[in-house]
Amino acid sequence: MTVKLWDIFGKQGLLETLEHSSEVVSCDFHPNLKSELVTTTLGGQMFLWDAEEGNIKSFVECKNDICGGRL
Repeated sequence: MTVKLWDIFGKQGLLETLEHSSEVVSCDFHPNLKSELVTTTLGGQMFLWDAEEGNIKSFVECKNDICGGRL
C-alpha cells in the first residue's frame, strides 16, 4: 500500500513514501518527464505523482471500468 522512492546515486537514501488506499499493482515513470510517476492499485485507482515533491498531481477512478471483469 506504499511506493518508496530511493536515491540510489546520492547519500540521501529514502526520498519519499507514497501512500495508497489499497495494494499497488504497477508503478512506472513517465517516459519523457523523469519527475512524473504513475501508479495503479488493486482498488481500481490510477495516480499521477510528482516524484520530486511526493504530491499527487492527478487521480483517475477506474473501479467502475473494471467491475465487469472477464466473463
